[in-house]
Amino acid sequence: MNGSPNDGRHGRWATIVESLRPHFAPARQYGLVLLGAAAAAFTLRSCAVESFRLPTDSMRPTLLPGDLILADKWSFGLRFPGADEPFFGGRKPHPPEIVVYEGDQAGHYVKRVVAGPGDSVGLIKGRLILNGVTLPFIDDPATGACGREEHPGGSYSICLDPPLLPDEAPALVPAGHVYLLSDLRSEGASLDRGGAQRLDRIRGRVRLIWLSIEPRGPDDTLARTPGFRLDRILTLVR
Repeated sequence: MNGSPNDGRHGRWATIVESLRPHFAPARQYGLVLLGAAAAAFTLRSCAVESFRLPTDSMRPTLLPGDLILADKWSFGLRFPGADEPFFGGRKPHPPEIVVYEGDQAGHYVKRVVAGPGDSVGLIKGRLILNGVTLPFIDDPATGACGREEHPGGSYSICLDPPLLPDEAPALVPAGHVYLLSDLRSEGASLDRGGAQRLDRIRGRVRLIWLSIEPRGPDDTLARTPGFRLDRILTLVR
């Protein structure tokens, strides 16, 4: 009895599949390697380290618009994506570290921790009042309105460009919060002023400027030919 034409076609397909079978295993292995690498990259970005770009000068002179920064997430505990509480380790942010946090407005913001829970914080003419003491400001004539603010945790650079932030009467930082401020103490320098923020909103500590590209203009778009700030690349952030 003669077979149907379909039997011949199935036979040819079976022969082709068998000839290709030796190539399937390496392809499957490569696919698993790529899948593993993608999973590792996602986990690293979600839990360990993430890059952010500064769109404004709210952290001038420490950080400039166009700086691309790396923030580590392990300092304050490793979190699963979307989780508020860390699943492993971590500590509370310390003044005067620079951190990335989730602000009241949508998105992430960068500010400096200037006080912790139980500290009294106020502002006068852009200068920080910490626990009843107006922190010393050492002016640098070469930088105009910029200079060094002497914090008990360490000094750092700030700018007092007018119009300055409104004065604030001293108030206690609530438990479970830290107080955040921009290094540029000007009104309107950022969409989010910082202030007292919950610890579970802090997402990472800024460690490094890994690249810096000067924006083209006030609309924050980058030039077609990037103006790389070579002197800022791979600069540690303090």
